[in-house]
Amino acid sequence: SQEKALKIVGIKPPYETVKFGSFTGNKTLITWFKKINEYFGVKGNAKIMYKPSGKHAKTRGVSSKEALRMLMSGLRGTTKSYVYHCFNHYFSPIGFEVTPIQPNDAYKDPEDVPLKE
Repeated sequence: SQEKALKIVGIKPPYETVKFGSFTGNKTLITWFKKINEYFGVKGNAKIMYKPSGKHAKTRGVSSKEALRMLMSGLRGTTKSYVYHCFNHYFSPIGFEVTPIQPNDAYKDPEDVPLKE
């Protein structure tokens, strides 16, 4: 449950009074992921896949196009999951739909459809 996960990462009740905000940044999420893995005795790896701007830990050498390809590839597989974090908002994508810009691209293999930067 959410409550159990919060307890594992060190947040104490009452949970409705917790103000999630700037203290729940990327590094905090990675630390929490490690704590939850340790608690349940499983292995996992967490990293920042793509961060083009911000105060800390920008990713270098990864274009938006390459990041999109990595995300799509990871979502197709069974060994990765993602947390999207932007301006204190979070969500976990579980799939995607590719909608081509050009109508004729709808009939191509998705790998052959050009991605717009």
